[in-house]
Amino acid sequence: VSKSQHEHVKKQLAAIKKSKDIKKLLGDTIKERRKKKLKGGLGLIRLASETKAKTSVRYNSKSSRMSITAKLSIREEDL
Repeated sequence: VSKSQHEHVKKQLAAIKKSKDIKKLLGDTIKERRKKKLKGGLGLIRLASETKAKTSVRYNSKSSRMSITAKLSIREEDL
């Protein structure tokens, strides 16, 4: 991926982490994407909204690879 694509994803993750109401952010994003007739682009917000996973992104400029990591805490009683 390009550096600008990485920066875009990094900015999205920052907005997700900063959001006080992730469900509202998801709804607002869906409405905005529908207006623009865009498809997809909801994966990271859905992940955060539905699982409460902690996400991070890394970029390797030598290989132009981006890695997105999601960490999820599971309590024993949830198993």
